[in-house]
Amino acid sequence: MTRKKKIVLCSLSGVVLLGFAGFYWAISYVPPFYRTEIGRENSTKSQKDDVKSFTQKAAFVMEDLKYKEDWTHEFRQSEINSWLAAEIKKKFADLVPTGAEQPRIQFQEDSLFMGFRYGFLIFKPVINLRIKPWITPEKRLAIEIEQFRVGLLPIPMDEILQRIALEFELDGGRVEWRRSEAGNDVMIVQLGASKKHRSRLSGISIAEEKIRISGQAMRRKH
Repeated sequence: MTRKKKIVLCSLSGVVLLGFAGFYWAISYVPPFYRTEIGRENSTKSQKDDVKSFTQKAAFVMEDLKYKEDWTHEFRQSEINSWLAAEIKKKFADLVPTGAEQPRIQFQEDSLFMGFRYGFLIFKPVINLRIKPWITPEKRLAIEIEQFRVGLLPIPMDEILQRIALEFELDGGRVEWRRSEAGNDVMIVQLGASKKHRSRLSGISIAEEKIRISGQAMRRKH
């Protein structure tokens, strides 16, 4: 092999190695919000109290969606994360993808950040997304997906979004898709769309470490 070919080969090898190193760094990136929430240490009693509080509030929401005229509920970030850490695989194992673990959320301004580790053996990058919930003029819940990534790399979402929509519909909801002015996918959700009742949301707000939802459940005319 000539000296010139050796130089070219070494240069190409260097480019490939740099590209692989860059890809590995990007896919292994851990978002600051996820690092912060995973690092929070809760006592066993504190976690149990948070799980109990979240479970009770979630049950109240389901009842109010059916029967109560006006309702408001507030969930703390710690309650949601404690429930995700301790209960989601027990209660909804069929909805958790194989290889997914340590889900956590964080509220920032008007958006919700969510992340979880996904993979097998020792390589488990962080799948992370940022969503913005708001209420449409028709009083339905809109979930705008602002980003969906593995590490720093964007993930194609078509198949994932179809599965999410199917799960909502199986639970009695109704889903349609739109595009936001920013070009993001927006899932429009009609909760509890059954023959006996129809849910109407009147407000949703995110503040530091908590989310508040309010609305009105109206029965349909027979």
